[in-house]
Order: sequence, then C-alpha cells, then structure tokens
Amino acid sequence: MTTVCPLTTKKDRKLATSWLRMAIQAGQYRFRENDLDFPHKVWYEENGNIWFGLCINRVSGEYKGWPIDEDERREIFD
Repeated sequence: MTTVCPLTTKKDRKLATSWLRMAIQAGQYRFRENDLDFPHKVWYEENGNIWFGLCINRVSGEYKGWPIDEDERREIFD
C-alpha cells in the first residue's frame, strides 16, 4: 500500500529535492543494473519520518515520493 505524498507546495518540492540529493550523497539508495544516472529507489529520514523516492524518469531524474515506515524501509533497502 502506498500513501499520497503530503508535500505539495513549491517550497515542499524544493525541500524534497534537497532530501533526495542528501540521500544519494549518503548512499541511501538502490541502483538497478539498467539505471542510467539516477538510482531507482532512494530513502531519507527527516525528524523521525522516513521518505521513499521512486525514480519515474531515468533520463531527467524525476522522482515520486511518499512516507514509509521502518519495516518497509528494511524490506526495500536491507
């Protein structure tokens, strides 16, 4: 089950973009063999909330994101 991302304003999107960059720099991602420049799955924790990012455009690096819990993070990334 997925949830709708509550980050909807322009300011929220800028914040989410910064989280995405920090997550990739910290190695918090899963790369698939056929990925281009952007990892397929990314996670980031902020203020006790874990955010999941899924790359939907491998060429331009566009992601969709939503909150997940620790069990989901472990299942995907461990």
